[in-house]
Amino acid sequence: MGEAASTPRPSPQLLVETALRGHVRREEDGPRVLLISMPWAQPVGPSLALGLLKSLLVDAGIPTDVLYANLAIGASLPYKQMLALASSPIASLLTSPLMRDLQGLEDTLDEIMPFLSAKVQLDDPDWQSRDRVRQIILQCDSELDAVLASIPLEQYDIVGFSLMFEQTPASIAMARRMKRVKPDLVVVLGGASCDGDMGPALLEAFPEIDYVVSGEADETIAPLIGLIRGGGHGLEEIPGLSMRKEGRILTQMGRQTGNLDALPTPDYRDYFQQLRASQYHAMVQAPLLPFEASRGCWWGQEHLCTFCGLNGNSVAFRRKGQERVVAEIMELAETYQSTMVTATDNILDREAVRGFIPTLAAIREQQELDLTFFFEVKTNLNRRELQLLAKAGVRHVQPGVESFSDHVLKLMGKGASGVQQLQFVKWCEEVHITPVYNILVNIPGTTTADYEELERMVPFVRHLRPPNGSHLPVRLQRFSPYYDFPDRYGIRNVRPADVLIKTYRDVDADVLRRLVYYFDYEHDDDGDDCVQRAKMRLVDALASWIKGYLPGTLTYRRGPGFVRITDRRAKLDGGQGKRVIILTGAKEQLFTFCDTFQTGARIRERFAESLGPGAEEVLSQLVSARLLWRDGKDRYLALPIHARGMEDVGT
Repeated sequence: MGEAASTPRPSPQLLVETALRGHVRREEDGPRVLLISMPWAQPVGPSLALGLLKSLLVDAGIPTDVLYANLAIGASLPYKQMLALASSPIASLLTSPLMRDLQGLEDTLDEIMPFLSAKVQLDDPDWQSRDRVRQIILQCDSELDAVLASIPLEQYDIVGFSLMFEQTPASIAMARRMKRVKPDLVVVLGGASCDGDMGPALLEAFPEIDYVVSGEADETIAPLIGLIRGGGHGLEEIPGLSMRKEGRILTQMGRQTGNLDALPTPDYRDYFQQLRASQYHAMVQAPLLPFEASRGCWWGQEHLCTFCGLNGNSVAFRRKGQERVVAEIMELAETYQSTMVTATDNILDREAVRGFIPTLAAIREQQELDLTFFFEVKTNLNRRELQLLAKAGVRHVQPGVESFSDHVLKLMGKGASGVQQLQFVKWCEEVHITPVYNILVNIPGTTTADYEELERMVPFVRHLRPPNGSHLPVRLQRFSPYYDFPDRYGIRNVRPADVLIKTYRDVDADVLRRLVYYFDYEHDDDGDDCVQRAKMRLVDALASWIKGYLPGTLTYRRGPGFVRITDRRAKLDGGQGKRVIILTGAKEQLFTFCDTFQTGARIRERFAESLGPGAEEVLSQLVSARLLWRDGKDRYLALPIHARGMEDVGT
């Protein structure tokens, strides 16, 4: 962490002044709305939600500013650690003292330190230092005050906070301090952390909050602002709104946005202006441009994965028109001069590979553009579709692999087989798309045999892109089937996650249960020593895969009537040299046939004439050489990567 102290940083005041004092305002314009993104939102790109809300409000004639306070508060942390914290509940605990004006700071440090010691992804010994963690909290507190002091609150009558994941404590801290300076300021919360019961619970827990919007606010944000400014009559009819009235909290059911094409293009000017004034300007050379082609999850609305609660009450799938998607991408890229575009969609639309993806590929080729994309996808894409994604500039995908075990995938409700997941990872490598995925452990019902099957698989696949997370325990999320139907999965004693109990230690227990998103629980698997030992052996094998991965260590090239396989996997264990294997005739045909996974029965039928009983021997030889993977259901997948376009000089 010492690097942060020696690196000159722009002050929080400079960022805020750049953001808010540069506007020319006239008295007759009246008060403005201020939308704020607090830590721990990642600094690598603007907020789609805030950019969209600003466009909607400005289109309705409501002057609005967006402040990216996450570019100033917490900026003393090294960049990589900021990214790690952005998705960890540890970040909420770290900023919880800001909600209490640092009262009980030492008690909070007692609670923080055990959690930090278990978080190796922070990868810095300074996190084990109580004095250093105290310094970080005090620095965040100072930055919070500096940002607040620089906001011209007299110009704003309404301030809105967008809450995603770990932004709640810092947002509450800022709202509380704003109210002290300007008691008549109206504070509104919205975002994913306000969905369902969490919205009214936030209103119960924190008196400085005036309104909470649960669910999608595209069609209600402008009417909400108008009714607040008009005295409040009629607010009870706003969909998704929670409010206080006569000592009670009233809540209306939310409403989903039906016509996505009617939404404006998000306005990201505030982010790019403030990025240039922040310390992240030198680090974020190519900011990510978020856009959405769809909302909801077409898989989840019929077969929600058992652990997934990400969509909350908005799981119903809706899409934008294909032409609109392309036009918006091009408008965003040209306006903000960034070539890295990231889709916020929960899952790539099934129609996209016949719609906007081919259009993007054609435009990219015709205009010689370098636009690159990220999408979340399902692994049922075939090789041709992946090639098309690559041609369109897709360079990273999140395929939701989660496991390579048929049984575990069935427990999850993933609708995929283990060999299909493995095939997808292989094909991604061939078309130069990086799959970003995890392997989850502790899925309720996972057996010793499941863990052992995965452990046996690892030596066969170490040349493939490894998971980012090697042993992520499944977290119980609100809105997931695990949460809604715990008895169905043998889950018991569901309670708010311990780290969040400590984060919100002043909140009533009943309110807290409705406020948080993550929960701890118990399951019989936890006490099964055989299962736990098998799990830890798998964790060690996955860690070795991640640590030793080198691309291009098992490749093949095609020639007329033969396949030439180059095996350099000895390098994965620190060795040298290579082995060349030439397959010809029926062996070459069998290998090629298994590029897409095949059942043993189909292989034997296909090669009954050319190999006869010898097919079994060929399969055994290729499996022994770890050139084919054979799973427990007698399915086979060729493992070498097609070397077309890869560095393979001299082979």
